[in-house]
Amino acid sequence: MKHVLLVLLVGGMAVVGGCLADPGATTGGSPTPTIETPTLATGTPTTQMPTTETSTPLATGTVTESDALSVKYVVRVDSLPANVSHMSVDFSVYFAEDVNSIRSCTGSVPLMDNQYDPTPTALPTPEGECHQGGRPTVTLSPATGSQSLGTFTAPGRFDGAYMLSIHDVRVVLDNGTTASEVYDTDFRAHIGQEPASGTVGVAFTVEHGTDIYRGADYLVTADVYEPGD
Repeated sequence: MKHVLLVLLVGGMAVVGGCLADPGATTGGSPTPTIETPTLATGTPTTQMPTTETSTPLATGTVTESDALSVKYVVRVDSLPANVSHMSVDFSVYFAEDVNSIRSCTGSVPLMDNQYDPTPTALPTPEGECHQGGRPTVTLSPATGSQSLGTFTAPGRFDGAYMLSIHDVRVVLDNGTTASEVYDTDFRAHIGQEPASGTVGVAFTVEHGTDIYRGADYLVTADVYEPGD
C-alpha cells in the first residue's frame, strides 16, 4: 500500500463518553494504553484537519488481505431532553499497529479540545502506522433505535488496537435550531484491542440544564453496551 502524506483536521471541540475525565475511552475489558508515538499511513484523503505537529500519512482504502481484521459498530441514543428532536454524529474508526499509538491516530491535536476544555497538549507522533476504516455520519433519536455504522476492516498488521471516535455532535432542538453550548462534541467513544469479527455497541445520552457542565447547557455522554441488551 502506498503511503501519502495527509494533513489531519481535528475539530476544536471534544465530548465525554461514559467518563468525563477521559471522554468515551472505554477499553472493552482491556486497560487503557499509555500513549507513546505513531506514524499515520496511506490512502485517499477524505478530510484535512489542522495539527500542531507534522502529521503523517493515514492508511485507507480497500482491504483484501486474507488476515484482515474487522469490527462492527452499532449505535443508539438512550435519552434526549424534552426540547431536543435528535442528534447527528460524525464518527471515525481507526486501527493502529502499535497499541500505545491508537489515540494519536486522529492527529497531533487531541480530542477533548473544544471551548470548554483547557489548552490541550499535543499528542506524540505514532510508532507504527494507523489505518482509517471509515467516517460514517448518522442521525439518532430514541425512535430510530439501534443503527449499524457498518463493519470496518484493516490489514492484519494493524492489530495493536482499534478505536471509535466522535468528531462532531449536533444536538438539534424541536424548533429546528442547533444547540450551541454542547459538551462534548469530539471524543473517544471506544478503544479495544485485537479486533475480530465481533460487534460493539455504543449508547448516547444527552442531558440538559443551565451550566450543566463546564459552562455548557447540554451534556453528551456515551457508554459501551452488548448488542442485544
